[in-house]
Order: sequence, then C-alpha cells, then structure tokens
Amino acid sequence: MLVKCIPREEMLHVVTVKQRVARWIPVAAGCGLLAATLGVAPDVQAAAPKPVTISVYLGPLAPTDSLVKSVANPYPQDALDQLAKAYERMHPNVHIDVLPQVPMTGNAYLSREDTWFASHSEPDIIWVQGEAATLGPEGDLVNLNPYLAKKDPYMPGARNWRSTLLTQGPNLGPQGQEYEVPLDVVATTFYYNKSILQKAHITKLPHTLGQFFQDCARIEKAHLPGVYPFYQVADPLNWWFYGIYGSAIQGNLVKECYWHGPKSGPLTPEETARAVYLKLVTTHSPAIRQVWIWAKQLADYGPPWDTTLVNQQADSLFVNGQLAFYWDGNWDYNYLKDAIGHRFAWGTMSLPVVSKKDYPTAGPMPLLGGANNNEAITANAVSQHVLPEAINFLQYLSSPRPDTLLTEQGTGGNIPNVKGAPVQPSVAGFLKTVESSNTTGFFDFGIGPNITDPNVQGVLEAYLKGEISLNTALNKAEALWIQENNQTISQNQHGPKSQRWNIQSWKS
Repeated sequence: MLVKCIPREEMLHVVTVKQRVARWIPVAAGCGLLAATLGVAPDVQAAAPKPVTISVYLGPLAPTDSLVKSVANPYPQDALDQLAKAYERMHPNVHIDVLPQVPMTGNAYLSREDTWFASHSEPDIIWVQGEAATLGPEGDLVNLNPYLAKKDPYMPGARNWRSTLLTQGPNLGPQGQEYEVPLDVVATTFYYNKSILQKAHITKLPHTLGQFFQDCARIEKAHLPGVYPFYQVADPLNWWFYGIYGSAIQGNLVKECYWHGPKSGPLTPEETARAVYLKLVTTHSPAIRQVWIWAKQLADYGPPWDTTLVNQQADSLFVNGQLAFYWDGNWDYNYLKDAIGHRFAWGTMSLPVVSKKDYPTAGPMPLLGGANNNEAITANAVSQHVLPEAINFLQYLSSPRPDTLLTEQGTGGNIPNVKGAPVQPSVAGFLKTVESSNTTGFFDFGIGPNITDPNVQGVLEAYLKGEISLNTALNKAEALWIQENNQTISQNQHGPKSQRWNIQSWKS
C-alpha cells in the first residue's frame, strides 16, 4: 500500500460526528513516523506514485454544465469540482475526471447509464439507485463488503467505513453483497393544513391507512368550499408514489401472504421473478388487489383528474389552502415553507401505516417513503487498475464535510447520509426519523408490473379514471407483468453463468 506524506497546510477541515467543525488528519501517519516504523533511512526517497485518473459521475450531485444561474439552471452546482480539486491537492498523483450532470428530465439520466454499461464505457464511480441489484450480480459493479468492513481513513475513531453511514444501500446481492454507498437521503411526508382538520373536527393525526381514509371522508362531509382531502406529488400516476408507497404496503403483504422466506425488506429480483413465475403472486392476489383498491380511493379524494397538473401547480393547491393533506418530498420542503409563510398553520407527519385492521395479515414495516442516492464503483475501475484509488476517493466523498457540501448544494431538502454531517436547520425537524429508521428504498414492484412502463401506466390511468373496471385492469396488468417477468428471466439466463438463477430448483 502506498502512503503519501501530506503537508500540514494541505490538511482539510471536516465536521466531526458531534456535528462541529474540527481539524482532522487522514489516517496516514507523518513521513518521519513512517520511516521510523519501517526502518527506512530518512534520506531514502520512495518512488513517485504512478499517475492515476478516476472518472466520476454522481447523477443529481454532479456539477452542472454551466455555473451561471438562469431559469433553466436555477441551482448551479460546483461542489464536486471543489472536492475533486481538494482531493487532488492531497493526492497529486490522482486526477479526478468529473463528468457533468445530465438534465433530470424523463429517463435521460438512466438512458445515459444504460448506454455506458452496454458499451462497457461507464465511469469508475457512478450514481445508481435500483440498478445495483441487477448490475452487481452481473459483474458490472464491485462488491464493497470487504472495503466497508475496513477503516475509513477520513473518519478517525470510526469502527469501520460501514459504521460511518446512517443507512446502507437497499439493493443487496444474493449473498448480501453491497454494491453501493449511500451519500444522501431523499424522503417523503404528508403535509397537513391544521385549520382544515379543525373545521372537519379532526383532533388527532391519522396513524394508520384506515384512519387516514376516515379523515378524508370527514373532510368531504364537511363540504368546505374549494377544499379537497388529499393530493399526491405531481400527478396520480407518479412513479415515485406507487414505486415507494405502493411497494412498501404490498411488498410487506406479499411476503406475509405468499412467501416462506424472510418477512421483512424488499423482495430481491430473484424472489420477485420466482413468485411471479410460479404464480405465488398475481395481480389477482388479495394483497395486490387491495393495493389497487386503495389507489382508486386515494385518486377519488383528490381534485378532478388532470394529467397536465405539474408539481408546482400541485404545490399551489396546498399553499392556497385547498388541500387538507398533501403527499410530497423533502426536495420541495424549502419551497413550500417559504411559499406558505404565515398563510395558515401547517405541519408534517409520517406516511400512515397499514394495520391489521386495514388488512388482516399486515405486519410492521417502516413507511418512510424514502430512498438513498447511492454511489457504486464499476468493473472499469478494476480493468483500468484504479480500484484502490476509486475506493479511497469514495471514502473521502462519504466523510462528513464533502458529503454535506454535495447534498446541500442545489438539492433542496436532501440530507447527508453520513454520521456527523450537519442537516440544514430548515429540514432537521422534518427528517428526524430518517436517522433512526431504515428507509425502505424503492424498487419496481409497486402495484405489480413496472409502473414506469407506459403500457402499465395506461391501464392504471384508465382504471383510476373509472373507464375500466378493477377486474379488467388487473387482467391487463397481469398479462403485462408475466411478459415483463419472462423478459427478466430470459436476460438472466443469457447472462454470466455464475449469476444465473437455478430455475429448475424453483418450487411452490
């Protein structure tokens, strides 16, 4: 292992685990101590480290192409550029090739990553979310378990690198491999208008889904002019809503009803494929059918259907006092806080949980509706012989000060996912539960088939609008789910032999 001597004037400052700024020194000892330990004479010069280049793409945390503020670029980001330069001063032999941000519109950022991996031209460090569960076992990502168990050189006193992180990436490999490191957390919540609840004679916040539906009915019966009980972020087809809220309900119920393995946590890709393949779960399964029924109830409690309603317009409904409950994310918290001002008293609450009264086989499962933005190291770092340097730079990024700089710049309410990193005061109270709870993450299980598929969205939209019956919707969704699952299994069976599922062993 190469150990570099770092001039004192180049030492950085970071936030300690007690959330205060303090001077810190990387684990590497001074040159004199190293020479004494190794028995090397002080006048013997070590060979200069070989120049290394690491390519990095951090998705929404990546710098914007232009650092000039404009309508199209309201939050220019240069934190990663700053951190790369600081790291290069600490490690003169390492150059960080920082790749700019892809506009977060549609699936543009995913398409770029798909292209990279298809041509094996992906950067050494890359932003991933749900893809790690697939890319890891396929050999595209590096298993980080051995490195997470070792000391973090940028967190003195920490037990190991893993212990410095608040939560772990939700997508694990078949043997518990961790392919990603979470740098920040995004979470969702229910906002509520206190005056509307008082007018509807609601004195306690709903804790369960059943209580929430009862409160929505009370608000409707109160006949308050221009007021709707509930609306969810963006539009009724929002993939985030059904990808997190739906799967957090259904994933738990499916495991309770139909799966004989662990009863908590998201289904793995193989578990899902096996359950659909053997028809252990279908869209007609009672638990999944119930989620579709709940989805229709939620849609009916909102304003008239409008697929053109964008996020800012949905925010304005709440800001103007037209919504009793509003489901949104911490990414919009600052905007809502500023926009509401002193118009009315409001608060935030956690997502209502599914109780056994709501569904007989429901079990406890955290419904934070949150996910991590995760960073992974790709197979290219191995083939390009830069793996040690990539590991070291990722450890640096996930120490308190760098992580704080990344997540607080231009990302609204996102919070760092590293112990000791300060949380912005405006979102500290809103996200108290995130640090002490396990976020469920998100995965394309949702209400059955992949909710991001346009064909699935078409079925869901027709059902929520009342254009087709529940049974018709479930039949159409089932056909799409089987087709999707067959494609997933086929892709797996044509992949590396060591990663293929043993379909012959699948039994009901």
